[in-house]
Amino acid sequence: MTNFQLNLGLTKSQKVQYALIKKHQPSYILFPAGRRYGKTEFAVRWQSPKVFSIPTTEDSPHGWISPGFRQAKLGFYKYQRFLKKNRIPYKARIADVIIDLFGNPDYRIQFFSADKPELMEGFSLKSCVLEEAGILLKKREVWENTIQPMLIDHDAVTLGIGTPKGTGLYKEMYLKGKDPQNKDFLSLHATTYDNAISKGGFLKDAVIDRIVRNMHQRAVQQEIMAEFLDEGGTVFRGLTKVLYGGPFSMDSEGVILAKPYSSKLKYIGGLDIAKVNDWTVLAIGTQTEVHYIERFNQLDWHIIKDRIIRACKKYTCKVIMDSTGVGDPIYEDLRVAGLAITGYKYTHQSKQDLINKLIVAIENGEIKLPNWRVLIDEFDAFEYQVSPAGNIKMNAMVGFHDDIVNGVALWNWLRSVSMTDAQIDGIWLGDDIESSKNW
Repeated sequence: MTNFQLNLGLTKSQKVQYALIKKHQPSYILFPAGRRYGKTEFAVRWQSPKVFSIPTTEDSPHGWISPGFRQAKLGFYKYQRFLKKNRIPYKARIADVIIDLFGNPDYRIQFFSADKPELMEGFSLKSCVLEEAGILLKKREVWENTIQPMLIDHDAVTLGIGTPKGTGLYKEMYLKGKDPQNKDFLSLHATTYDNAISKGGFLKDAVIDRIVRNMHQRAVQQEIMAEFLDEGGTVFRGLTKVLYGGPFSMDSEGVILAKPYSSKLKYIGGLDIAKVNDWTVLAIGTQTEVHYIERFNQLDWHIIKDRIIRACKKYTCKVIMDSTGVGDPIYEDLRVAGLAITGYKYTHQSKQDLINKLIVAIENGEIKLPNWRVLIDEFDAFEYQVSPAGNIKMNAMVGFHDDIVNGVALWNWLRSVSMTDAQIDGIWLGDDIESSKNW
């Protein structure tokens, strides 16, 4: 199959990058690129010629590794689209996320999700794509303990492509590729603008400009210009300045107790309820500091409810909670149980308002948070996301959770609308005005 001709269909910018790879023939290619550059499409076109020229076996396929299963499936479908355009027959097995060209396992691409690294062990790869490497390589242990050993047997050439996410291993490897003496590594770079129509790409220049106007400058640097930023994530700037104590560790009950309870203090809380595989988080603190965080998942609702009631009654705190969807009946249960609780309905706008208020509180140094590694990682992994339609939203990166961010954001919202001990006449809660006169 080595003489099979593929129509790669690369953009002008991608052709330049592709030519550099062919010229240097490195073992590791690091390619930070801006949003909507066409990173997945480029990775498909880089790897597919190798699938034709380097035969595989069932335990030694060409590998495509993504941070989560949803992204792995996206690569799976985009690969099929490329094969169809080239009229190449194949057999796709969705259950195993495998594509066999010509229905032959000698020409196999297998897609893996790094959120379950144990399922990757035992495979050796013929070539490797690290999709969204900025997210994937934040988990150094996955690279060192699982992925890198998969490359040894066949000296698999590896492409790490993705938008940068802070510093860390991705940047370390990228800097190796910038050293002309290091022939094993090659570093490339492209921005979102490199996929603009004016530069031979597919995106309207005016749409990119509109997105840039509506994004924070640091978000533009990272998400559009594909720059590595030194201080944490792009959403929560100045996080390290508001951390105190520690470093703290969670106890066997799933509790961080940064400061002991005091009957002399008045407490408020934020409660984020788990959705399917997520975590339930209760953050309790004063008007300026979070003192207590409880985080748990996969527990019976009656146990969860008892733990929430016990903590809230101990701290005699007012609580605001996510009452969207699955949280609505839970909110009613907790209200009936006698908690001073009110609900916050998540909509696209109300969620943005909630997070924006937390951004301001952190940047202005209005609050203090426990120095806890899990909290720091989750805040750093919270990012601006740009949809194909050009809309901006804020969410956790694929493979990360946002439950601690949401719990703290709800605490901060209640803190910000209740800055005195005086009774609150009304609180704007998402789309609703909720009375709190009974608190």
